[in-house]
Amino acid sequence: MSIFLFIIFIFIPIFRCDPSRIVVRDKDPSPGFFPNLGNGMISFDMGCPNNNADSSGTAGSFSVAGIYNGLLKKGPSKRAVIPGVYSYTLAENDVQSWEAILDFEKGLFTNTSSLSPAVCGDNNGATLTMEWIVHRKYKDLMIFSVFLEGESEVECEIKLVDCNSKHSSDVHLVKEEYQKVVEDDEMIRSREYSTNVEEIPGVSDLSTIFIEEMVVSQQSLSFSDQQQSHHFLAKIHSSSSFNLDKHGKYKNDNLPSYYFQKGDKVKVEMVEYEKLKREHIESWGEVWESGIEVIDSKINNNNNSSYSTALAINASLFYLYNSLDSSVPWSISPGGLARSSYSGHVFWDCETWIFPTFSLLNQPIAKALLAYRTARFHFFFLHLLLCIVTLSCLIKLID
Repeated sequence: MSIFLFIIFIFIPIFRCDPSRIVVRDKDPSPGFFPNLGNGMISFDMGCPNNNADSSGTAGSFSVAGIYNGLLKKGPSKRAVIPGVYSYTLAENDVQSWEAILDFEKGLFTNTSSLSPAVCGDNNGATLTMEWIVHRKYKDLMIFSVFLEGESEVECEIKLVDCNSKHSSDVHLVKEEYQKVVEDDEMIRSREYSTNVEEIPGVSDLSTIFIEEMVVSQQSLSFSDQQQSHHFLAKIHSSSSFNLDKHGKYKNDNLPSYYFQKGDKVKVEMVEYEKLKREHIESWGEVWESGIEVIDSKINNNNNSSYSTALAINASLFYLYNSLDSSVPWSISPGGLARSSYSGHVFWDCETWIFPTFSLLNQPIAKALLAYRTARFHFFFLHLLLCIVTLSCLIKLID
């Protein structure tokens, strides 16, 4: 928990915030400075890999709960970093001013740019908003949306800067396929990655990650009177044991009927986007039904200490929720699911600092944290037996 609070207190001074569950940044950032977004199953580091502000080595990539690469005993076993999806920004010359909003309560991140006149011609009032949703209800779903607004109808073409990492030392690309959707001239890209080294040779298998995504064609988007927004979906799943049914097949639970599958026509109409977004916000609303409230009559004053305390608490809880969910029986590592801190390994810190908090605020998540430990009791007893035998042998040698 201390690591999360440390990260948040560094994060706070460069933001203005109102209310305490919304963070707004209106200062020109280093290119590609984005937060982590997750839902307990998948978590994304949305930054640019070449951004000097990124020291984690995970910018423009994502991670999946339970997916590790490397030998468990000899090391280094670490959480696998996977090349990213929909991590985009704009070229600095195309932007006059920039504002980003991280809404803890709704689980939304938006980046709004006031465009330079050269981008959309004479329409000096044109603004471009990019929005990212890592869906809280549908655990394998990510939504990327782009909206263009102007003082009048805007017609122009926007070039995005691709911040997605292309390679990873933890996984290799097994297969990549493209499929064209004729009706809409859109492309679906399917990628299959595999980890490089199994954790326990001869016992565990290499992990597999599948990605199906609507392609942002050549990182370029066209806007016209008829189309002032674009929506893209990515479907991500893996061979994690808790992500498979008893027959070893991927569980496709609760996905909406219009959600695409390989070979089907892909089109996200506005009504469908709004429905997905509403379900996502409602799911985050359930998460925030319990929380820690700081009561102060001046809570909306940015300079108020109680306000800063409330912001730090809500931000810390938000990043914890990004890495945890009751439907995912996996624990949390220092730094969270999107980061590679401590190689993504789980320690007793969780039971000491995080479990007590969630046993009060969110019992289903607390039960999931316990389920992670109880599912591994046999390893505990095996190691305990090994320690006892080793200790007995040492005592005999000493005698």
